[in-house]
Amino acid sequence: MVVFNVKPHDVFSVHKFDLHIKKKITLTEALTGFWFSLTHLDLKAYRVQTHPGEVLADKSKRIIKGLGLPQYKREGQYGNLIVEFEVVMPETIQP
Repeated sequence: MVVFNVKPHDVFSVHKFDLHIKKKITLTEALTGFWFSLTHLDLKAYRVQTHPGEVLADKSKRIIKGLGLPQYKREGQYGNLIVEFEVVMPETIQP
């Protein structure tokens, strides 16, 4: 029997074999595109970006296959990395 002790992490949360992160983006980024670098648990840097013309809504998700945790008794199989975006709206200017 293998027992995993999952500790809280500043960036990632875990659900089964999937890693989850939340990423805040500006309204401009949601409308015009952006990219960011993500340092994974294996310390490799991965580039996460939107596609040209893609518009992201608040709470939208991007699934990156194979960047999750290794699956138990399934050699070479990994969960996914799921990025949930929070679109931060600009503050309105008061007269």
